[in-house]
Amino acid sequence: MENRKKNDEKMKITRRDLLKGAAVAAASTALSGPFNLAHAANEIRVGLTLSYSGVYAMIAKRVENGVKLAFAQSKYKDQVKFFIEDTQGKPNVAIEKAQKLFDKERIHMLAGPIAGHESLAVSEMLKPKKKLMLLSYGANIKLCGESCSRYTFLCGHTPWNQSYPAVDWFLKDLGKRVYLIGADYSTGHEIVKFFKEPFEKKGGQVVGSFFAPLGTTEYAPYLAKIKSASPKPDGVFGFIGGNDLINFIKQYDEFGLHKENIPVIVGIGGFGIVILPSMGDAAIGHYHLFHYSLWLENKENEAFKAAYSKMFTGETVDESVVLGYEVGTMMVKGLDEAGGNAEDTEKVINGIEKVDYLSPRGRIKMDPNHVANVPIYIFQVQKKDGKLSLRVAANTGNWGTPYSGPDAPGGECKMSK
Repeated sequence: MENRKKNDEKMKITRRDLLKGAAVAAASTALSGPFNLAHAANEIRVGLTLSYSGVYAMIAKRVENGVKLAFAQSKYKDQVKFFIEDTQGKPNVAIEKAQKLFDKERIHMLAGPIAGHESLAVSEMLKPKKKLMLLSYGANIKLCGESCSRYTFLCGHTPWNQSYPAVDWFLKDLGKRVYLIGADYSTGHEIVKFFKEPFEKKGGQVVGSFFAPLGTTEYAPYLAKIKSASPKPDGVFGFIGGNDLINFIKQYDEFGLHKENIPVIVGIGGFGIVILPSMGDAAIGHYHLFHYSLWLENKENEAFKAAYSKMFTGETVDESVVLGYEVGTMMVKGLDEAGGNAEDTEKVINGIEKVDYLSPRGRIKMDPNHVANVPIYIFQVQKKDGKLSLRVAANTGNWGTPYSGPDAPGGECKMSK
């Protein structure tokens, strides 16, 4: 009986303590709750799903840095929070990670994956959900046309404007015979296709071609085909990127093809400042097609380089950084249109559709199919004062990607909300 009385007394004390604690918690919420809610409402949550492992690992972190720099320069620098996931370069993983960030982390917008086969898969998943994605790379040609989406923006380049603009230059400056090469996935095939068709129509001849799997380390069988090609090509054109391009260029030199003065020309800026040291003199004389270089001379580029060096001490900008920076810049411009309200996706989109500004790349605007219209340059690797760098061999003008009519490479874009 005495024990029951003590237990009852303990229960009473516990209930009193609970009631007292609840009252304190309520008072605390009354004082601090509105501030916390306002802070949460103003938070801008940005996801990044990039290939932090695999062939594009060296690109991912630099894209991330570029996005962060754009926000650091904006009025939203104290509101933004980043959520990062590795896609491993696999479409199924990219979809899974994007879903996780939107559903679990409640991000407002996504800087999407690097490879074209990933980006198309993620865009198709996000379209019915009306979730916003901006791409630095990952420009699957279908996203420019039949698979275009109000909720996907291509801020960098496309396989079409990384191949077609080189045709006239090649025929004029190099010759009429080409050997075509590509990484064996959608982007590699598309870049080759969009060069080959107009090249042949204008009198050029394709003397051979190959597609190598991503992650190829031994190119001897492919290089043997180039060496034995008859007639001899005036140049090798296509797309191989990242670590694969390092291996290809070094082995190209070892095979003696470099000495035969057959230049390699790749789309999507293969010979960036981060990669060049790994290639060494084997890269001299080769070309790439792209819309940016560290060595472009304009005031926006000088300011950009200075800001990046200050934020990321000891690092140098390259095309990956500037593409991340453009994604971040367009996100910021979209937020400006929405009055800083990241929850208002439709107004953010309206703002991105209106972009027209001078960037480190030159003048940038957004075409109706949500593909950035950008300047396209042809750069050549040179060695000056003992250092490798890029010079502008040609400025081909500003290019988007056709999205209607028979010449639309990705089919017709029918944008709908």
